[in-house]
Amino acid sequence: MENREVHCLLINNDSLVDVMYYQLFKKLQISRDKDLDGFSSHAITPFGYLKLRVTFRKYPLAKAIMVCFLVVSTMSLFNVLIERPTLNALGVVISTPHLTMKFFNDDLKVVVVRGD
Repeated sequence: MENREVHCLLINNDSLVDVMYYQLFKKLQISRDKDLDGFSSHAITPFGYLKLRVTFRKYPLAKAIMVCFLVVSTMSLFNVLIERPTLNALGVVISTPHLTMKFFNDDLKVVVVRGD
């Protein structure tokens, strides 16, 4: 699979589920039949879970990890919600007043991601 860049994500440390909205799932052109594991809910019926290798930032200050997304079909201003499981896997330190998160890459260099 080729690399695809995704913008418009929300970092949120209040939840336990990383969420990908269906409009992004369609844009990534990932086969629904092969890649999603089943899941059901009464409020919103998700399409399922999808594990993807996600790279945060660009080389050389980057880190790639596997992220398990819950794919849902609902309206959102964002493409992806990055929640506690991924933030913990990255070892993120968040500064909300500065809209910044920092973590170490595999070479132990500090990676800085700024929001707006």
